[in-house]
Amino acid sequence: MQIIQADVPTKNGDLYLKQLCKHWAHRLDVTLMGSRGRIIMPSGAVVELEAGPDNLSIKITASESAVAVETGEVVVDHLERFAFREKPLSVSWR
Repeated sequence: MQIIQADVPTKNGDLYLKQLCKHWAHRLDVTLMGSRGRIIMPSGAVVELEAGPDNLSIKITASESAVAVETGEVVVDHLERFAFREKPLSVSWR
């Protein structure tokens, strides 16, 4: 298993969490509970989101490193669309 994580500085983490979950809910397995969300991507990668007062935490668990990185790119691409007023967002994977 490969895990990558990032904390995205933003005051709107809760808003973006909900937008990301709602965006994918119509075709993927999505769980949204308060300030936490979980999305199972078609690749099998699991995206876990948690909104804090000053950030949005993203954790991706995948079977392979390449899948984790590709999933991270997809999530950040969608996040930047929703957070267009805050561009560019600072996303550093670890």
